Amino acid sequence: MRQAIDFLRQSADELRNMASSAPDISDQLRRLAEELDATASHIENGRGAVP
Repeated sequence: MRQAIDFLRQSADELRNMASSAPDISDQLRRLAEELDATASHIENGRGAVP
């Protein structure tokens, strides 16, 4: 489970990095990064995957 959480957080970080160099899609990338972070937090807090 820890690996999944780490993967989600790393992916979110990478999306944020990509957003800084792709202004035309930066909003979508940041939104997706926020969703990944929220999913990781949800799993981390013992509630399983987000429905």
